[in-house]
Amino acid sequence: MTGAYQMTARCGYNQKVINVFKEVKTRNYNPQTREWSFHVSDHDELVSKLSKCDHVSVKSLPASFLKALNSTASHDNVTPELIWQALPPDLLAGLLPFQREGIAFAIRHGGRALIGDEMGLGKTVQAIAVAKYYEKEWPLLIVTPSPLRLVWKQVAARGRRCD
Repeated sequence: MTGAYQMTARCGYNQKVINVFKEVKTRNYNPQTREWSFHVSDHDELVSKLSKCDHVSVKSLPASFLKALNSTASHDNVTPELIWQALPPDLLAGLLPFQREGIAFAIRHGGRALIGDEMGLGKTVQAIAVAKYYEKEWPLLIVTPSPLRLVWKQVAARGRRCD
C-alpha cells in the first residue's frame, strides 16, 4: 500500500499483465521504480482480471483490510454541513472552531483519529460527537480512567436527542 488509498504492484515484464494495468482508470506508472499504483477501489477488478492471466499468481488483500480502507475513503466528501445536521444541537452548542475542525477531521477519516489536544480543551466532547455521528454502527465501548467516567457520562448525556 502506498499513499492515500493507493496500492502498488511490482512485477516482471508480462505484456498481458501490463495490458490489464492499462485498462484501469486510476493507474499510475513510475518508470524510475517500475511500479504501478492504483486506487484501492480498483482492487477487486484487478484481482479478477489478473487471475485470468496465464502464469500469474494473485493474492487478494484481506477483506477486513479492504473494508476499513473503503469505509474511510467513502467519508472523503462529507461536508461540515452534513456533519452538523447529523449531530444533536445540545452537543454542538458552545463548540469552538478548532473543536468543530477536529470533529470534521475525524469523520472525514472514518472516525479513525487521535485527538491529542491539551488537557481541558474538549477532547471528550469531540470524541462523543464523533461517536454520536456513527451511532448506527454501535455498540460502542468507552474505556476511560475511573475519575473521568462521570465527565464522559455528563458529556454523553448532552449528545442524546430530546425526541
